[in-house]
Amino acid sequence: LVGSEMCIRDRYSSAGGLAQDTQCSSCPAGSACSTGSTSASACSPGTYQSSGGQSTCDECDAGAFKAASGVGTCSQGTAGNYCPAGSSAELPCPGGRYSDAGGLGQDTQCTECPAGSWCSAGVAIPCAIGTWSNSTGLFYEGGCQLCPLHSSTVGSNQISADACVCEAGRYADDRGGDL
Repeated sequence: LVGSEMCIRDRYSSAGGLAQDTQCSSCPAGSACSTGSTSASACSPGTYQSSGGQSTCDECDAGAFKAASGVGTCSQGTAGNYCPAGSSAELPCPGGRYSDAGGLGQDTQCTECPAGSWCSAGVAIPCAIGTWSNSTGLFYEGGCQLCPLHSSTVGSNQISADACVCEAGRYADDRGGDL
C-alpha cells in the first residue's frame, strides 16, 4: 500500500493513511470488495459469495434463486416455478403450463397443461366433476366444458363428453337428446 493508501481488491478498510496491506480486512463471505473499498458490499439478491476474500459476487445458477442480500446460498426453485440465472425470486409457470419438478431455469421447461385439466400459477387443476375437456393448454376453469343437462361425470379430470352419464332415472335418446 505504500503510496496508494488503498486496499487491494478482495479487502477493505475504512481507515485512512494505511501503511501496509495487513491493515486491511479480508472481505467476508456474502460480500465483495473492489480495489479501494472502505467497506464490504453485501451480495445483492440473486447473487451469492460463499467464500471470504472475494472481489465479486456470483449469480445464482438457472433453476435457483436468492431473495435476500448478504450471506446465504441460492435455493432450488420449487415445482410450478422457474428461475432464470441471477433470479431473486421464483416466477410461476405461465398460464396453461405447469411443472411437477423444481429447478427449472426457463418458462419453456414448464409442461403444457394436459387434457382434462386447466393450469394456473404452475399447477395443473383437474376439470371438476360434471365437466370435461379434450383441449390442452387451458389456463382458466371456464375452459372445461359442462356436461349436458341432467348428466355429470363420475370423477374429475375427464377428457371426453362420453364421460358424461345420465342422472338416475334418465336416459339419452339416439339423437343425443335427454329424456
